[in-house]
Amino acid sequence: MAERCQADDEALRKEARRWIVRLTSGAATDADAWRLSLWRNQSPRHEAAYVEAIRLWHQLPRAAARHATIDEAQHQPRLIRRRRAILGGVGLAAAVSGLVVGADRLAVIPTLGELNAQYRTGTGDRRRLVLEDGSVVEMNTRTSLSVRYDGSERRVELAGGEALFTVMPRSARPFIVAAAGGETRAVGTVFDVRRDAEAVCVTCLEGRVRVQRFEEIELQAAQQVSYSSDGLGRSRSIDADLVTGWRQGVLVFRDEPLSRVVAELNRYRPGLVLLAGADKAGRRVSGVFHLDRLDEVVTQIARTAGLRPLSLPGQLVILR
Repeated sequence: MAERCQADDEALRKEARRWIVRLTSGAATDADAWRLSLWRNQSPRHEAAYVEAIRLWHQLPRAAARHATIDEAQHQPRLIRRRRAILGGVGLAAAVSGLVVGADRLAVIPTLGELNAQYRTGTGDRRRLVLEDGSVVEMNTRTSLSVRYDGSERRVELAGGEALFTVMPRSARPFIVAAAGGETRAVGTVFDVRRDAEAVCVTCLEGRVRVQRFEEIELQAAQQVSYSSDGLGRSRSIDADLVTGWRQGVLVFRDEPLSRVVAELNRYRPGLVLLAGADKAGRRVSGVFHLDRLDEVVTQIARTAGLRPLSLPGQLVILR
């Protein structure tokens, strides 16, 4: 029995490695992301094999970096092919044509920083942390962060997702949230930081914060700024309800394109919501939707956008 379990686990590990190769091939489709979601949800052993495959994928470049060269004929680093060979070396073919759009297929692959974070929330989960100085962190869905306090500063590393910070004043030890190469600094205030890959959005809700990415900007209450590897954007005034509705268990949209609404739903909902056809992505949606009734939300949004939802196994919904 033990030998059979070991064989089954090894088979799952090999299959998980094939999934990572497919998702990072450049030829993956939205349907592939859905099928991976189905595969991961079959059992805890499937999910464990998936996490192990991700760790291997992220760690291989360090081990093989000294062997990386450029293939002049293909203009492709041999390191990438080396990683794929080690991970299982499978043929890369799209499962379906690209008629269904609207999902971020690589969002199903967390970064190594997210995997190694001190605190994490899953899809649809929220968590409240009270830190040692009394500051409070409210973590939204699919969020990963770590806390590092020392004698000179209080630092939070946001690896991914979104968190709202209510900071206790400590003038001698500034409170800093680091994300994607930038920093948000506060002494005593309330602010929200959201990180999507290398794009970060900071919203000041009370007091003031200073946001730094190459240059620095100060935000006051009801102001927001975004930054990326290109630097800081312009600050703008915002409605706090649009940013913090998730704290009350709602999503608030005001004249938003359907593509953004679907992407936001997929942060909170297991499975996947897809749009059948890119021409529908620009349809506008407004409304307040409850996170504890997400299946109803999908139906409401479909009705608002003049579409019909098609529900399939694995919590896949296609809006058409």
